[in-house]
Amino acid sequence: TGVTPTLTGFALTPAIVAYGASSPIITPPTSASSGALTYSSSNVAVATVSGTTITLVGVGSTTMTATQAAADNYTSATSTATLTVTSTTAICFNSGQIVSSVFPPYYSCNCTSVYTGDQCQNVNLGGLGF
Repeated sequence: TGVTPTLTGFALTPAIVAYGASSPIITPPTSASSGALTYSSSNVAVATVSGTTITLVGVGSTTMTATQAAADNYTSATSTATLTVTSTTAICFNSGQIVSSVFPPYYSCNCTSVYTGDQCQNVNLGGLGF
């Protein structure tokens, strides 16, 4: 049997990000073990991870897990961080319709207040207010 290492310092910067913005950067955890680190997402509808690269997929929250493999006298260990992906602002067009890049494939709906080529106010996409 080995000793379970303590993983410290695992973080996502930023931990709250708007959909469509740059993906967060992973700060890997540190420990006394030399085991390899891998990362995973609990909700692949929000974000996926390949190596150390996070790809934003949709709006919501996911638990990102850093897993350190067993090595030498150490067992495997995990550490978690929460990633929250928020919605982006909808854009209005002349017709009073909006197309949102928040929830692909793109949905259309009416703007309550229309500002040609500018942002809408009081917008509702399938019950999700902006």
